[in-house]
Amino acid sequence: MGLWLLRGLPKRYTQIKEVAAEFDYPGAITLTITLVSLMLIITKGGLWGWFGSTTISFAVVFCLSLFLLIKIERKRGNDALINLSLFKDKKFTGATIVNFCMNSVAGLLIIAMMLMQQAAQFDESSAGLLTLGYGISLVCFIRVGELILRKRGNRVPILLGLSLVMVAAMLLLPTNIMTGQYMVLVAVSMTFFGLGLALFATPITDAALSDLDETDAGVGSGIFKMASSLGAAIGVAISTGVFTGVSMSGRSSHLLDFFIVWMGRQDNVTIREGAMIAVFFNLVIVILAIFITWRSLPGRKELTKK
Repeated sequence: MGLWLLRGLPKRYTQIKEVAAEFDYPGAITLTITLVSLMLIITKGGLWGWFGSTTISFAVVFCLSLFLLIKIERKRGNDALINLSLFKDKKFTGATIVNFCMNSVAGLLIIAMMLMQQAAQFDESSAGLLTLGYGISLVCFIRVGELILRKRGNRVPILLGLSLVMVAAMLLLPTNIMTGQYMVLVAVSMTFFGLGLALFATPITDAALSDLDETDAGVGSGIFKMASSLGAAIGVAISTGVFTGVSMSGRSSHLLDFFIVWMGRQDNVTIREGAMIAVFFNLVIVILAIFITWRSLPGRKELTKK
């Protein structure tokens, strides 16, 4: 369907570079090895043992392949799969990292659904209905971020979107309450999540690409989009890994019992505990993204002074 929709897309040729560079196969292969080893550590580390020989071996592979990736990409320069010279731009770097962080909290959706199904015995349809607010708010308010961008610059809507996602994570945090109460929190949280992402999407893209030269815009957009995909993949992997690691352990963490009273059923405490820890991880990521945004992306007043 995607190919069919692109049937009328006009071809565009550029005269900037007459000879096309060869595809960066060494960089692509090294990047693949780096990501696969990282994902295996995240998803299988608990099963293998975090200090087991298999986990340590993959950690060594990850470090070596990451070192080789940086070396290869620096050597290839502008023809690299990942043009590292673009990261000299503080604004592009900050926006790309923030975009990575924002997409990594996609694990909130997965954790909420797994919790409702495993701890509250919701079926897939009932759990899925709780996410309706996410899709509705995302579609309805996507243009609002663009309007705020025009009036206040890109930092304001980005911070506003991240703040709404932070609220969404905080609403999902109290997994110790009763099912009926938590169900309401999930529905409201998903709405805030979709709204935050709607306000965030257009301004963060503008922040990342607006200052790049025309020759770097294509490469920059590719790196920016790759950050989205990697953030979602790694975020979901870590969130589900933490959730399943705690919930399948079969024993409750005594540390949390000192601060939290688990209401209702007690046979699903480890599941609720795993969800709480996983949600807290996502909350930390959002707070980190807010800090990076504040430090790396200039506001409208700062741009005016320049």
